[in-house]
Amino acid sequence: MGLIFLALLVTPIVELWFLIQIGSWLGVMPTIVIVILTAAWGAFLTRREGLRVLTHYQESLSRGEMPTGALLDGLSVFVGGALLLTPGFFTDAFGFALLFAPSRAFFKIILIKWTQEKVKTGQIFVQHTQGPSGPSAPSTHGYGQVIDQKFDEEK
Repeated sequence: MGLIFLALLVTPIVELWFLIQIGSWLGVMPTIVIVILTAAWGAFLTRREGLRVLTHYQESLSRGEMPTGALLDGLSVFVGGALLLTPGFFTDAFGFALLFAPSRAFFKIILIKWTQEKVKTGQIFVQHTQGPSGPSAPSTHGYGQVIDQKFDEEK
């Protein structure tokens, strides 16, 4: 949690400093135009990649598969799009990296390994839909034995 706070504090300061440096080198108007163009291009790419991810998600569901990869891609595209709408060059670079499939695959591997480590160390809890002794054991989560009952309908 402290790392996230630090990133949220330091990132705008670094972005502002870098924007001032680029602005003094290129000029104010070219810098503003570059920031607007990267935001517009980022919005276009976010929409395109978002639709592509949605298609993969629907295809996975139609095959009866869990769309885990598509969900991670969707999260990456969402974060990448948000970063591209944020003014700055470092956030734009990271946002573009999250939008392109080859670099997004690299970030997915890191996210999966990080999540597996958190689950392994007990920092993230996974709730199973079955009780600890199997599907027929009573469960405190509302899952458990299925009761099959026959009845006659009155007319």
